[in-house]
Formats: sequence, C-alpha cells, structure tokens
Amino acid sequence: MKMDKKHEWILLVHQLPPKPSNLRVRTWRRLRSLGSISVKNAVYVLPFNEKTSEDFQWLSQEIESSGGEAAVFRADSVEGATDKEIIDSFRTLRNEDYARLIAGFEGLTAAVREPKKGRSLSIAKLTQYEAELGKLRQELEHISETDFFHAPKRKKAEAAFEKCLKQLHANKTRITRASEESGDAT
Repeated sequence: MKMDKKHEWILLVHQLPPKPSNLRVRTWRRLRSLGSISVKNAVYVLPFNEKTSEDFQWLSQEIESSGGEAAVFRADSVEGATDKEIIDSFRTLRNEDYARLIAGFEGLTAAVREPKKGRSLSIAKLTQYEAELGKLRQELEHISETDFFHAPKRKKAEAAFEKCLKQLHANKTRITRASEESGDAT
C-alpha cells in the first residue's frame, strides 16, 4: 500500500465528567472496540467511512447523555501526525491484538495435540476446546473488522486459526472413530 495516498479521518474529541466514574472505562472500551487510536489526550481517530462516522456519532451521543462533552470532526489531516504515523499506529495496535490471538490459537492447538500425560482427549474436553476456538474465531473476526490498514500479523493469525481448526477436526475424527469401534465391539 502506498503511503503517499491522502486519507480522510474521523476524529472524536471528548471531555468526560468525574461521575459516573465508570464512564471513562466504558468510553475507553468502546473506543478500543471500534479500533480507534488516540492521537492526543481525549482525541481519537478512525479512517473516515460511513460506518466509522456513525460509530463515533453514536459514542458522542452516549458521552453527552452521560453528562460529558463530545464532538466529531472529519479531517484530511491531523496536526502533529502524518498519515503514515497514524497508519503505523493502527497497524501496531492490530499487530498486538493478532499476537495475543496467535498465542491463544497456538496454546489451544498444543492442548488439542498433546493431552495431559497418560490421557486421551475426551469428547467433553474436545467440545470445550471447540467452544474456546469459537470464541477466539469471533475475536479474530472482530479484530479483522478494525484492521483498516492490513496489519502484517493478520495472515499469521488466520493461519494459526486454520491450524488449530484442522487439529481439532483431526482429533474429533479420531475420537469419533474410536468411539464407534468400541461401540461396535460391545
């Protein structure tokens, strides 16, 4: 991707009241969930599109309804930061998210591949691992939705998911066959 392309940004500037005290945490979590980055204290940025604009408008209304102040601006530049610096910040944050997921996928893959010593993987444990994989997959999808500038670790995270999924399916097939064979023998 060329860095000389001009980008449009949507900015949210807010001031939160001291109470309710949980408003800061709720606002921070929502900003994080949207994939925004902080460019200055209480100034957050997203690449401009209809969805990001709507997301910031909703959050602005939520802040104001809780007694805070918020404003949303559209800009073609952000003073004090180049487009490249902003894009690099987005990629850095998404890479951190992907690294956390990769570790989760790799840990789950190892647990599926190598059950505790002397034990085989039970159907119940396999079901638990499938549920864990489902949660990690949902997280991967959400992070991918906020990966506006294609962070380098995205492909590795997707590959780690696929590897884990294949390991789970291989074990499920093996356990199902073993269960059927032992059922046939009785």
